[in-house]
Amino acid sequence: MILERLDALTRTRGFQLIRRLEPAFIIFTVVGVVIATYTLQPDLDARHEERTVRAWQTVSRQAPGISGKSEALQYLAANGHVLNRVDVSPNSVRKDGDRVLLGCNYRVYLANLDLSGTIANRAQMPCTEMDADDGQNPANFESAQLEQASFVRANAEAAIFRTARLTSADFRGAQLGRADFEAAELTGARFEYASLRYVAFHQARLDGASVDHAMLLGVGGLNCDTLKTTDGWDTACRAAELECGAEIPKLDSCGPGAIPESLRLPPTALPASANGQCTNKLDLRREIEFRLDQLDRAVYGDPPITRSGAAPRCNRATSIYVAAKLGGISQRPPPKEDETVWIGGSGYGYRHIPFKTGVRSAEFISDDLRQLGADYLACIEVEDRDLVGRLNAAVSAFDVTGASGDDRVEECSDDWVGNATTAWAQVARSARSLLTYD
Repeated sequence: MILERLDALTRTRGFQLIRRLEPAFIIFTVVGVVIATYTLQPDLDARHEERTVRAWQTVSRQAPGISGKSEALQYLAANGHVLNRVDVSPNSVRKDGDRVLLGCNYRVYLANLDLSGTIANRAQMPCTEMDADDGQNPANFESAQLEQASFVRANAEAAIFRTARLTSADFRGAQLGRADFEAAELTGARFEYASLRYVAFHQARLDGASVDHAMLLGVGGLNCDTLKTTDGWDTACRAAELECGAEIPKLDSCGPGAIPESLRLPPTALPASANGQCTNKLDLRREIEFRLDQLDRAVYGDPPITRSGAAPRCNRATSIYVAAKLGGISQRPPPKEDETVWIGGSGYGYRHIPFKTGVRSAEFISDDLRQLGADYLACIEVEDRDLVGRLNAAVSAFDVTGASGDDRVEECSDDWVGNATTAWAQVARSARSLLTYD
């Protein structure tokens, strides 16, 4: 029955007409696609060019903390751009005249950075945090060209540098534990005061590299013959099998913690998004007030953050610190994949940073409360120029009270909640004292 009906349908005049028109439909469709492609191509090219310009602007601007630089670098590299001399944040590293010191004015976060195979000679990436504390998402520079690149005081734990060209690269004072330098070209590289615990140097070329006061415990691929091709090897803290006929220094003389004060120097000025010039006083004031009010609700209102298995008092303390990070009071590294804490009914959580943050205006998304305070100070007439200094100290003290557990509940105590509340009160008092001047 069904076959008979189908046969009858194919004999109808309408079906026969459709069959005769089928080639025309195909031609019209192909022509339509070609015309659409030709018409849309200029728009696609313009969008690509616009995105490329934005990426270069993101990479090159002075912006501490989380600012989209990692994504911008990867976009440029994926589209064939050479990243020679790129500077991820001017003025992040401290200087004494033209001399680069082993200290940071602020930190720049590069989450899950992958520049494998990229050409980035003389790239400047000092004072960067590459979010590899757990080793799950290490920075990847495999087979990259990074000659004379700077990683001064960078945190590149577990980073991958296999087969990379790193001739004369600068890793002074860097945290490089568990990094992989297998078969890397490291001739003339500088590792003074770097932490190189459990680093892999198998088949790497280290001729003329400097390891003065470096931490070399547990390294792989080194023996006395290769170690002695480096400068300052006898000052490095190393395992007994690398004694190599020279006394092994005490551990406290090596690594970033042993950097002498003469090479650190305190920062001369707090970085400011407006470079110390008043350009948007009203917007700055509104942004500061918004962030203070937001965290006040977390501190003095009902705890907006809940977490299964945590006691209420712990929830309260966690609420304060998480709200501070999300609210742009202070900067934090990007989150780990399994790190989620919900914020009330908003759905915000650690996993959403930096895509959603509790800031009023996207103009200030890369600035924490300290940068906003420094900019606002340039907008007001006040004799007490140490207002921002006190704010900076208060925010730093607040960060310290929340350092235990990295904003996660590891130990529940009333002291933690009390310290959080007291420390925040000092921050709010210092910040609001700025706003009393008009």
